[in-house]
Amino acid sequence: MADIVFPGDFIAEEEEFLPGKGAFVSDGKVLASNIGSVDIDYNKRVVRVKGKMQTSTLMHRGLIVVGIVNLVRDSVAFVSLVPKETEEVRYVPPPDTQTVIHVSHVKRGYVNSMRDELRAGDIIRAKILEENKQTISLTLDGKHLGVIKAYCSKCKNPLRLEGKELICDVCGSKEERKIADDYGSGKLY
Repeated sequence: MADIVFPGDFIAEEEEFLPGKGAFVSDGKVLASNIGSVDIDYNKRVVRVKGKMQTSTLMHRGLIVVGIVNLVRDSVAFVSLVPKETEEVRYVPPPDTQTVIHVSHVKRGYVNSMRDELRAGDIIRAKILEENKQTISLTLDGKHLGVIKAYCSKCKNPLRLEGKELICDVCGSKEERKIADDYGSGKLY
């Protein structure tokens, strides 16, 4: 095994060791979440990564994420999360995890259909409500959460915000979405 491991590096099998600080489990494998050296406690069957630089943020309730809407149904939207990388944090969504937004988590008040709030291809900012190995549930309920970039449903060109309406300058289509308060600013987080 290497002297130094990096986020995502394999360090043990889950059936042999439990993840300690600086490690997490994905698909039965214990992986590093920090840059550092591997420390194994054979008595407790725990493996951890000792390091000063935290470089990976694990999924947790309240984490703000950015995603692309893949599919929209009446009661749910399916989203692909976009990795986040800054000098302080490296975040890569776990593979084979389904990310969803239920219609009840779009905004306060009644929402008839998710199709009234989101469309496939929309880029959104959301907050994690709940996560487990199979599913990550998101919410768009909040002023700074929602669509941050949208494309015309007819011609796929970017939409411009005018008042509360999104307008396509190419075909003239007018659409509505659950938009973030800074729609079109170019800021992801």
